[in-house]
Order: sequence, then C-alpha cells, then structure tokens
Amino acid sequence: MNEEAVLEWLVHQMSSDEIEEVTDKLLDSMVKKHSQVAVLFYDASSDGAILHELEKIDDEADQQGIIFLKTSDLAAAEKFGIEYLPALVFFYEGMPNVYPGMTSSET
Repeated sequence: MNEEAVLEWLVHQMSSDEIEEVTDKLLDSMVKKHSQVAVLFYDASSDGAILHELEKIDDEADQQGIIFLKTSDLAAAEKFGIEYLPALVFFYEGMPNVYPGMTSSET
C-alpha cells in the first residue's frame, strides 16, 4: 500500500466540497444514524448541473446539521418509491420527504 496515496486521498476527503456517493445499505445506515439527511437520487442520464448546484449548498447544509449524500443505486430509489430521476429527498427522523420542485420536465 502506498502511504502517500492514502494520505492524499484522506486530505482530499476532508477538504472536498463533493457530496458523498453512497450505496443502498450505507444510505439506510446514515438515515438511521442521523436525524437529518438530504439525498440526491440520480442516474447516468441526470443533468450534472443539478449536482453541481447542490454541491454549492453542501457546506451550509452541514452547518445546519444536515448530512448531504448522493446515490445512483436504483434499488435505493425503488425502496423509497422514487419513480423519476433525479429526485431530491430530505429524511427527517427517518421519514422521507420528496422535494416537489424537481420534476422530469424541469431537467
């Protein structure tokens, strides 16, 4: 294992403004562990500008105690009844609330 590469990766993770990508299982764990979690569900055809705009507010959300995540795991989207991607969902105390302003006609 290359120690320098590991250190570089760790520093990048700590200083990055990127929203963390998670799997279905990790999403479940995060929703159970944290009271406020915002999740962008997306797929390969989703507009990258949406993610870019959300990354601009990631730090502000963090200051409010909101964990911001993203997932392209279709099993996770199906589990929460998400029919159209991209979709923004806010979990408060484990209860999902879908943001209504992100419809397929807007993307």
